[in-house]
Amino acid sequence: MKIKISSLKLSLDIRNMSLLFVIGFIIRSIPNLLTAYPVGYDTIDYATQIYDWSNILRDPNILFKTPLFVLLADVIFIISNSDPFVILRFLQPILYGFLVASFYCACKALYSWDSKWVFFSALLFSLQTVSLRLSWDLFKNELGLALLLLTLPRLKKPRTYSFILLTILIVLSHQIVSFILLGIVFGLLIRYYLRKRYSKTRNLLLASVPFIILFVLVFFFRINVINLNTQNESQSIFSPSIISYPLNQSLPFPFVNYIEGEGLANYQGSYFTLLVDVFSLYTASFMFILIFLIYELYIVQKAVFTHANVYRSDPINVWMIFCTIPILNCIFFPVFALFSWHRWMLMLIVPYSIYATAGIIKLSSSIRSVQIRKYFHFCIVIVLGITCLFYLAMPYSNSFSLYSAFNPSSKYTPTTMMRNTVPLDDVPQLGSVFPWADLHLERKSCLLIKDAFLDWAKIFSSSNLTLINYKNQDVLTGVNYARDLNFTDIYWLWWDNGVGLQWYGQTVPEFFVPVYQLDTINIYKYIP
Repeated sequence: MKIKISSLKLSLDIRNMSLLFVIGFIIRSIPNLLTAYPVGYDTIDYATQIYDWSNILRDPNILFKTPLFVLLADVIFIISNSDPFVILRFLQPILYGFLVASFYCACKALYSWDSKWVFFSALLFSLQTVSLRLSWDLFKNELGLALLLLTLPRLKKPRTYSFILLTILIVLSHQIVSFILLGIVFGLLIRYYLRKRYSKTRNLLLASVPFIILFVLVFFFRINVINLNTQNESQSIFSPSIISYPLNQSLPFPFVNYIEGEGLANYQGSYFTLLVDVFSLYTASFMFILIFLIYELYIVQKAVFTHANVYRSDPINVWMIFCTIPILNCIFFPVFALFSWHRWMLMLIVPYSIYATAGIIKLSSSIRSVQIRKYFHFCIVIVLGITCLFYLAMPYSNSFSLYSAFNPSSKYTPTTMMRNTVPLDDVPQLGSVFPWADLHLERKSCLLIKDAFLDWAKIFSSSNLTLINYKNQDVLTGVNYARDLNFTDIYWLWWDNGVGLQWYGQTVPEFFVPVYQLDTINIYKYIP
């Protein structure tokens, strides 16, 4: 694969980019067309942030909290005065189309492929379940990824306003993506310096100073070294009084001890459980392109040993190495590993899609028959398209995807995009249950809620209600905490039956009596 790194030229095929934007837009619109309710775990949290825009803008630490996507949504909300869920439904397909078009931009500028192969690579990327999982609810990550792809062609001539602006926007978008940017920049700086290209080293270093300064400030904020908030946090617009159960479990940064239960999933002290999770998520995420990736990397390593000029100076190569390190780190040294190994794994979708395309190009060149070659390409697109459609549209009660086949992977990514923190069919019930609680629960009583209901409670509840969020603990933990706070009338929001009960696995203890019943969700009263 011959590499060329050049700035994006005006002669770029705008038609292909526009078509890919439309394809990405249509793909990501499918879940939104199939349901009237929001999809995605974090989507509900983003909606609450949009509602609470005035409080967010008053936060003196706002620049350290990767606020770019939220600020963009807030501006649209202020101008249009639309419902936040409508804004998010509008932004989701636009952002995915933008990501796919940005992928095309990067490939076109970095590689000397024919335009049809660049288009094929971007199409391959758009049909991956990993790409779709990013678009499901990781909007900050998705935006940062698109901006990083637009930045890569500008690395050769970094002393431009566009490079400086894009790199700053990346740091304001997402932290892991800004880590990748930093790794790529330092990789190029080391290469330039070792080759005694001092002018290139100086230019890239000077152009990177603004984003590096901002990156360091964000990092110091995450490790609690700096904090500009000298007073108590400003009051949120959300009415209900929310008391959170104080967990002793910390989320250290940037290194965690996975065996001790730090991080997203609790491995219960089992190294084997961690290994199974890593293997299952990796296999479910990349199974269909892994054979082409392995073939390409095999060709590359042969070329390296024969001193061929392959992948040298390629930032995508640095990207892949940089994202692989945290995964290997959690496998070989889990007691002191980089945070969020599963998020780093998702970021591999960009280099893997590019290398898989390179492998497909080489395999195609070995097929002499033009008809067989076209059939080969068509089969790849059809297989990926079917898996993409299953992931987009299958109901959560009967989902079929690689993430459901390799079950441990569902801890980190949904088995279908047709869900949020609660089953979609249960969303209308939440619009009834919280107003009922507002009217019938006295001020000295409290309502126990799990994390899954927290953001819904912010939206639907009023000032008459005191909520105790017992996080993802057992409900008895919430009961004991409420009693410690001297609440005598303790209520609990939970499922009586249905998919939600299966998801979260909490059975109803015998000392909870239903006082308000809907189809699948009830309000129970604690009667010891």
